[in-house]
Amino acid sequence: MRSQAASYASQVDVAFWFIFIVSTILLTGITLFMIFCLYRYSKKRNPTPATFDGSIFLETLWTVIPTILVMIMFYLGYEGFLSMRQAPADSMIIKVYARMWNWRFEYPDGRKTDKLVVPLNKPVKLLMYSEDVIHSFYIPAFRNKEDVVPGRENFLWFKAIEEGTFDVLCAEYCGDLHSYMSTTIEVLKQEEYEAWEKGIVLEIKGEALKGKEIFHGKGACMACHSVDGSKILGPTLKGLWNSKTIVIQDGKEREVVANEDYIKEAILNPSKAITKGYENIPMNAYKGILDEKDIKALVEYIKYLGDNPK
Repeated sequence: MRSQAASYASQVDVAFWFIFIVSTILLTGITLFMIFCLYRYSKKRNPTPATFDGSIFLETLWTVIPTILVMIMFYLGYEGFLSMRQAPADSMIIKVYARMWNWRFEYPDGRKTDKLVVPLNKPVKLLMYSEDVIHSFYIPAFRNKEDVVPGRENFLWFKAIEEGTFDVLCAEYCGDLHSYMSTTIEVLKQEEYEAWEKGIVLEIKGEALKGKEIFHGKGACMACHSVDGSKILGPTLKGLWNSKTIVIQDGKEREVVANEDYIKEAILNPSKAITKGYENIPMNAYKGILDEKDIKALVEYIKYLGDNPK
């Protein structure tokens, strides 16, 4: 079982384990009793069947006991539901935008990231919006999951009680690359979070910042390209700027330098020169979708990623 990294995670686990243990005991007991009955009251051992008029005691017993068990399950579930749906008034508000196939997070000061960063022991309320289809925001270590529905604002809150980095997944099938729709949540001590807040503003600005917003927004580049060196569908953009790259063009291999002209051409006409190893992974052409200013901003962001992956 994953760590209980949110304040109400233990409540979820109590309800889960109670239901699991009760169900296991009942399944095992009923199965063994059925096997015993098949043997004990078989036709071979009892050629003349016995007749029973019923038992008020047994009928009362198997009505009262299941009722008590179900009511306990209901209580545990309802108590947990109330905890999850009543966000504290002083919760920090972060907006979550879901689209195929990535998550974006917008903080109160307008900053946007593709990774969720929150302070330790502080309630956080996520206001969630979908830009296309139904998604489901899921943090296994926090024991929470909430659907993100187009045209409707939904919310989820939590208070992280354990430092660390935890997975964030999409738990609702949302298309071909559903399994790639993941990111992380990083929980920092208050002083570390405040330093992160100040530092991220200084790290990237100007055209590079605009390029990052396009990368995570209308360009939807992060669905296929990582910025930290990890492999998704397409090649990572970390360290791409001015690097030497082998491409397949007109059926032949050639070495190119990933400069501004190459990146622009790769965005507008990606099938012209395909990075070696990715020949079977088609990329959409962005001609008519991104204008010259958008492409210029993306180039600046890729330049920035050469030394500062974020």
